[in-house]
Amino acid sequence: GLSQGAHTISGSVSDSAGNTSAIAGSFSVDTAAPAVSNVQPSGQISNNSPVISVNFSDAGSGINMSSVVVKLDSAVLANCTVTSNNVSCPVSGLTAGVHTITGSVTNNAGNTSQISNSFTIVANANSVNYYFTWYDNLEGDDWVLLADSSSASASVYYNLSIGGSFMNLSEYNNGVVAPGKSITPRFDSLMGGPVKVAASRPGIVSQRTLWPKGGSSLEEVPGIEGSKLSSDFFWPWYDQLSTGFKNWVLVSNPGTGTVFYQITIAGRDPGPGSTGSIAPGRSATPTFPGRMGGPVEVKAWSDRVDGNVSANVMASQRVLSGNGSAFNEVPGIPAGELSNHYYWTWYDMRSSGAKDWVLIANPGIDHGGNPQGTVKATIKIAGAPVWSGNIAPGANITPTFPGSMGGPVEVSATGDVIATQRSTFAPSFEEVPGFAASGLYSSYDWTWTWYDQQSPGAKNWVLISNPPKDANGNTSAPIYYEIDIAGSPVKSGGPLAAGADVTPTFPGTMGGPVEVKTFLDQARSRPANSICSQRVLWNGYFNEVWGTT
Repeated sequence: GLSQGAHTISGSVSDSAGNTSAIAGSFSVDTAAPAVSNVQPSGQISNNSPVISVNFSDAGSGINMSSVVVKLDSAVLANCTVTSNNVSCPVSGLTAGVHTITGSVTNNAGNTSQISNSFTIVANANSVNYYFTWYDNLEGDDWVLLADSSSASASVYYNLSIGGSFMNLSEYNNGVVAPGKSITPRFDSLMGGPVKVAASRPGIVSQRTLWPKGGSSLEEVPGIEGSKLSSDFFWPWYDQLSTGFKNWVLVSNPGTGTVFYQITIAGRDPGPGSTGSIAPGRSATPTFPGRMGGPVEVKAWSDRVDGNVSANVMASQRVLSGNGSAFNEVPGIPAGELSNHYYWTWYDMRSSGAKDWVLIANPGIDHGGNPQGTVKATIKIAGAPVWSGNIAPGANITPTFPGSMGGPVEVSATGDVIATQRSTFAPSFEEVPGFAASGLYSSYDWTWTWYDQQSPGAKNWVLISNPPKDANGNTSAPIYYEIDIAGSPVKSGGPLAAGADVTPTFPGTMGGPVEVKTFLDQARSRPANSICSQRVLWNGYFNEVWGTT
């Protein structure tokens, strides 16, 4: 029962003649195991060749350095350097996923401590990156939703950074998402940008915001893939003149060097904040009070404003309407994705309180960056022409069609244009970019991160439309559809004739991901093209979001 530490022996012994000798000695008792700390790596990392390291210490008998054993995924690591207080073991070529560190360390008295930790890796060579311009969980409630298609064969692995700092996903299964499942990370009291999500392969990524704090309006924005970053973005319109409107143009720099940006509205400098520089991992968020018009353009360079070396950035517009009660965000349209043919699932200027504009602007260039002149554009709703006219370079049109309801909505033009739908519904404002037909004709599997018709005040529709024409300009064949939520089928149907649509809801249901597949046959063996979006009323506020294809 002696205590840990040093002990002293003392005393004396005498003979019969009275001669005495002292007894003196000491020894130590060591029953304490070594202290193990700082097992690395941990959490989510993007390096697939990390160094496995462990710190340890022992105040008693000291570390038995020959006893140190480190294992990675149950395999003993041989290439390790051991000192009196640390072991480090370089490894390379790890696959994406969860990896487990185990092992042990023993002191010279034979007391042993275990080594234990895990980390999740998204290998750089395999990662697919998604971006958002901003995150705000101070003034609003903000989630980054990460999901995986139910048809995937294995889990997808995510990591997440905001403003250049990695976020801890240990509460969210370390960023590992199985097929047909989703996670909903949220970080209290955090504001900043850009937001970067890295995935081990293509996944389903979006950002959901309730505005203001406590949530009266809902906005959802799909993540923008890294391949769609651009040095030149467009929108058809800007408005910080209408009563109750505030409008920010957000430009984020996801790169490693400083970028310089320029914003123009209707081809002109809109005022202070229209030019500037952005450090790596940072964002600019200018507003232009009293301005209304379009088109809006953001350009970026790496050498200087209006420079010679283009630089890729991420850009979006954020709008508060209703004197700050409603929030909307719409990503910019990259110049390389400008099109002469766009679709939306639906138009509504018949429901009480609904106003709906189809905005078309002529950017003066085509998707290849070549100058273009006046273009002729046509708008159709449910296959019927409702507007046709010419649009000069730098000009735009904003027609409405009172009393109309239906879909799909189609814009076609003789040259490349910028096209969005803007809606006001009761107290809310929403803008949805057109879906380019060139992408539509290869789209038959649509996914979203989440569905909610369970929360109080939520109504949620999944809209599916059959395009009037196929890629060859012929009348589309009838299509059949299947809808899955959280990996389980919830509805199937058809046939939908060319230009027809369906708008099902699923009361009492909440979860994700949501997946819509469309087919040319009832046996669901031949994929078919379709147009799909989700529409949500959240306590009377309206939001629409395209699926990921």
